Amino acid sequence: MNKVKVASTQHIPILDGIRGMAILMVIFCHTIGIFKIVGGVYQNSFQRFIFFVFGSGWLGVDLFFVLSGYLITGILINSKGEQNYFVNFYARRTLRIFPIYYLYVTLVIFILPIFIPYMRDQIHRYFSMYYLYLQNFVLFVDGTLPEYLLGHLWSLAVEEHFYLLWPLVVYKVSDRKIFNIGLAVIIAAILFRCYFLFFSGFKTGAIDYYAYKFTFCRADALMLGAMLAYAVRNEILSKLLQCHRTACLYCSGLASSILLIYAFLHDEGTILNSNKIVSSVGYTLFSLFFTFLIYSLLNTRRESLGSKSFDNSIMRFFGKYSYAMYIVHYPVTAFVYANFLESFNYDPLTKVLILFVATITTTSLISWLSYHLMEKHFLSLKRFFVSARHEPKLEKLVLENT
Repeated sequence: MNKVKVASTQHIPILDGIRGMAILMVIFCHTIGIFKIVGGVYQNSFQRFIFFVFGSGWLGVDLFFVLSGYLITGILINSKGEQNYFVNFYARRTLRIFPIYYLYVTLVIFILPIFIPYMRDQIHRYFSMYYLYLQNFVLFVDGTLPEYLLGHLWSLAVEEHFYLLWPLVVYKVSDRKIFNIGLAVIIAAILFRCYFLFFSGFKTGAIDYYAYKFTFCRADALMLGAMLAYAVRNEILSKLLQCHRTACLYCSGLASSILLIYAFLHDEGTILNSNKIVSSVGYTLFSLFFTFLIYSLLNTRRESLGSKSFDNSIMRFFGKYSYAMYIVHYPVTAFVYANFLESFNYDPLTKVLILFVATITTTSLISWLSYHLMEKHFLSLKRFFVSARHEPKLEKLVLENT
């Protein structure tokens, strides 16, 4: 019998832990990214390898996408047919993502330049795109404001487009067609990336940007999560997954590892994701691995080592505050480095580790304050948008961590 609880009101702590792992991966990637941007160099092959491994933390974004696709699609399927299907969903999404997002964007674009004069020249007409969640359609280059304060918000735009369109699709089509649509979108995403990488004729920086951040190029991860949400609710597919989950996890993990080793040997595919094999089919392969990982963890006994690696108080803490952490971590990283570490003559690995710990500590504190002073008060309004067949505890998990 399938162990995944698709129609239960039980809270699923391990999903908090998975999201916690994702945010730690992203922060580690960006701490190393700051080091490389300012001209840091490796002192030996061991440091190069360590930097590559943790620099590949950009994969945490793909893990976020897969998990969001899985959780949101599950909620949509469960609430399909309810009278207030659209109102409840969009209201809950608004209460979760808009307050801190728009507060942060407004602070960066309009408030900070008052106190930091040189930032005033960096505000131009394209910054209105952030208020419309269209920032990943515009290529920003150079300048502290777009790169270190706003540049990482591209992934929130991708998710927002998913939240806007996917409920309409789920509502209009039969559940079985969700799987077919997901497969079609995955193929389309790969084709879009291949076009930008091999046929567009754009400059290298633009190619990397659009292949990595364009919504149509990154929808495959969200769709894999959505397909998993359908599969665990389908008797035949759930039995197939249950029988072959270990093989699927190991095979996708092995293929992903081989691709990462290939990227390492070519000194590509980490911070800028500039390896064309990684950028074309690799994104889908990594997301497929994360899909099987999520399913396997949901089916793993809590006392197992794999489960404990994610389902523990530390990972769940980071998972609970991961949304605010994602929004504020990049400027915190840049600020800590520029003001406290840049002038110190530590070896590169030590400097990165100090920067990571400082960023995690500061970001966690800011996110904790944000949640308890603001976010949870908006989240409390969710009680007005609960359907008759709603899963309150599972939805609490999604809304607090998506």
